[in-house]
Amino acid sequence: MYFIQPLLICLALATSALSWVHPGILHSTADLTRVKNLVAAETQPWYEAYQAFAADSHSSLSYSFTSACPVVTRDKTASLIVCMDQFASDSVAARQLALMWTITGTESYATKATTILSSWGSTLEVLNGSSLLTFLLDFLY
Repeated sequence: MYFIQPLLICLALATSALSWVHPGILHSTADLTRVKNLVAAETQPWYEAYQAFAADSHSSLSYSFTSACPVVTRDKTASLIVCMDQFASDSVAARQLALMWTITGTESYATKATTILSSWGSTLEVLNGSSLLTFLLDFLY
């Protein structure tokens, strides 16, 4: 009898979690499906935009990811900036590679994006700087 209440709470939480949409997610499943279908049909101007997107170095399986940094600093003073360019570039690449996987269905894009994210996730220890809030907000869009 005592296990029924926690079970019902877990069931209610799981049900509400399935319908909840994170406000920071830029693309819905419907958006991604629409893009995938337009690209597959080579519908213009979407197909031309996809070709430009796919030609970008951040969308390429040959994107040159080296290694993540333990500290990333963004600051108004250029001499205090640490590893910011690499962090920004790898963030863009991970997102674009994930989108390429979604559009093309080619799993190697997902693998490359996961490698980048896993490297940063296991290495990064500190995000700091005088403009940290701006730094974090830059990556929302």
